[in-house]
Amino acid sequence: MGASSDKKQSKLSREANDDKGKGRFPPVKHRIHLKGPEDVRRLLSAVINDLRQQKIDPLVSGKIVYAAQTLLDVFKQHDFVVMLRELEELIKQSGYARR
Repeated sequence: MGASSDKKQSKLSREANDDKGKGRFPPVKHRIHLKGPEDVRRLLSAVINDLRQQKIDPLVSGKIVYAAQTLLDVFKQHDFVVMLRELEELIKQSGYARR
């Protein structure tokens, strides 16, 4: 009796794990290309609207917002490096380069 109920419980557990996360939310309708801060702004706007309309899980939206913030930080860092290189080049051209 105990072994039979253990097998049933194990099967139910496997079935519950197989269905985990499936069908709760609709699939993504289109791909999003994030090439700059304006693209990230549009993504965040869409996520906020979907969250308000309960089309997206709050946990998923939080992860998207976190990833978007990280991406914005990367864009800022890249812009800073580009400006720094331009300034270094201007300094070299002006003759005030380090010797």
